[in-house]
This record gives sequence, C-alpha cells and structure tokens, in this order.
Amino acid sequence: MKVSELIDLLSKLDPDARVVTPGFESGFEDIEHVTCGMLYRRKNPEWWDGAFNEDNNWNSEGEDMVMIYGSYRK
Repeated sequence: MKVSELIDLLSKLDPDARVVTPGFESGFEDIEHVTCGMLYRRKNPEWWDGAFNEDNNWNSEGEDMVMIYGSYRK
C-alpha cells in the first residue's frame, strides 16, 4: 500500500475513529510509533519472512517506507 492509497482510505472514515494495530498475542493496541526509512525487497524470502527488509543484503533497489506500530514493537 502506498501513502496516497492510505490517505484516500482514511479520508473516507470518521476522523475520530481509533487507529490500532494487533496486540502481541491477542487484542489490539493504539498506534504509538511512526517511523520513516528505506526498505529493500528480499530475494526468495521464506514463507514466514516479510517481503522487505531494512538491510540491503540482496542488492535490490530501495524504496521509501512508513512503518506504523504499537507499543510492543519498540
């Protein structure tokens, strides 16, 4: 999802609606951190790994990212 897609989606919602992330094991928690950086696509990730990484170990082209997460992911 790109920032423009997220903005479009959120602009259709009640501005007072709570934004949450999944809890560590269950439930939900408030957004507490937003970070920006670069992501690099992994080459042939295992099924349990994400498609992107913050380290460019795969010599792939980076792209800007925004990461939004709750308190358990400090």
